[in-house]
Amino acid sequence: MLNTSTNENDNNQTGEHLNNQEAISHFDETVEQGEAQTPTQTNLGIAMSLHNLVWGFVRSIPGMLGYGSTAQTYKPAPSLYQKAAEQGDPEAQNKLGICYRNGRGVARDHTQAIYWFQKAAEQNNADAQTNLGFCYRDGLGVKQDYKQAIHWFQKAAEQGNAYAQSNLGVCYRDGRGVMQDYTQAIYWFRKAAKRHDALAQANLGLCYEHGRGVARDDTQAVSWYEKAAEQGNALAQTNLGICCKIGKGTVQDEKQAVYWFKKAAKQGDALAQANLGICYEYGQGETKNYDYAVFWYKKAANQGSALAQINLGNCYQKGQGVVQDDTQAFYWYHKAAEQNDALSQINLGDCYQKGQGVIQDDTQAFYWYHKAAEQGHAAAQNILGICYQEGQGIVQDYILAIYWFKKAAEQGDPEAQCNLGLCYQAGQGMPQDYQQAVYWYQKAAAQGFQVAISNLDNLLRLNPSLANLGSNPQGFFGTQSVPNNVNNNNNRGLDSSPPSFSIP
Repeated sequence: MLNTSTNENDNNQTGEHLNNQEAISHFDETVEQGEAQTPTQTNLGIAMSLHNLVWGFVRSIPGMLGYGSTAQTYKPAPSLYQKAAEQGDPEAQNKLGICYRNGRGVARDHTQAIYWFQKAAEQNNADAQTNLGFCYRDGLGVKQDYKQAIHWFQKAAEQGNAYAQSNLGVCYRDGRGVMQDYTQAIYWFRKAAKRHDALAQANLGLCYEHGRGVARDDTQAVSWYEKAAEQGNALAQTNLGICCKIGKGTVQDEKQAVYWFKKAAKQGDALAQANLGICYEYGQGETKNYDYAVFWYKKAANQGSALAQINLGNCYQKGQGVVQDDTQAFYWYHKAAEQNDALSQINLGDCYQKGQGVIQDDTQAFYWYHKAAEQGHAAAQNILGICYQEGQGIVQDYILAIYWFKKAAEQGDPEAQCNLGLCYQAGQGMPQDYQQAVYWYQKAAAQGFQVAISNLDNLLRLNPSLANLGSNPQGFFGTQSVPNNVNNNNNRGLDSSPPSFSIP
């Protein structure tokens, strides 16, 4: 607060404080306008403050000071803020904290940033409370402490600070510093979203898409994604592109999907870059162009996107947009497989099994197939069954072969259903049972699997009485015990990442 005392000494102090306030105001006005209107306007604030300050013409900086802006010189700003901050002005204290946090005009010093944020926050300055919350959340200048972050976000949020409201919502959603509470998360996201906070709008869209704290509603999800995307939020642009691509909550429109993927990809969003690569590779919403596909896959792959890494591996394996190179294919499959991407683990297993890009090694092939199978990937489970059946990379074990064939067959994998039928027909790993064999052949044949169709035809010609089996033989789907040496922990939590569409 300004000192309004009429004491002569106080008047002198107040006059200097007012001048500092006007200086800060004029500097901020210039900052917010982008390029200075005139050198006189830029220098006006300085002229009213420290007369002995060596000052030259400064280019004004776009955006708010301390948030990624650049300028030729920052030194006058901290000096101006320092005087007002020392006199207790909370706005100046917060801005001085920003200067120290970001190293603008002063050496970066998180301890000093915390000091000034704390000073302003204790005077109930909502921006400073929010900044202090960020410092505690990220461990900048203080030990990371989510409870303290919540404390300061809460204070600022109750004053209507949209950034604090949005981040408080994230804390409730993720259970950081507070018990997880989707209802509270939605409450604060709505508060911030109504104040046009793009991150809150994007997160509100995610909540509607996944039914977290609200009833699942794809139309509402798209509505919030659109609001955030139009403000330039890359997460929202990516998710909106995905919704347009698959027709989720909106009319399917591949060209519109590409439009939003490009917006987000140019901001460096890895998932958007990967999906844009897919659009170019398969000619979805854009003219097919393998060179562009590889370009965007590389951008995303180098950021660690498993989706891009496996697709880039595919390009190297097929020689699309790049010179065919099995070694590079193996390299990128391995990158994605290490991130627990099941399809990449299968591809990596194939590389080892066939000796493509790496020395042939059945044991390593089995290792990666097993990794994917444990995640519940049906194709990997079928392959693992074959490995046990034929003793490839592992000791032959018909019982475990049956176990993995059943796992995959129950997920509807036609090849596994056919293999399971063969085991029942031959009595391999269990007593011979033609009825079960026919049942699983029929399952696979209904999906057009030709080997099953042929096997079923041959079996029925030899045993016409099996032709009218009807539904599943009683008891087959009863609880089955898991062999001691098999990891059956396939329970996976909800994926918090934005969705992506898979490779056709």
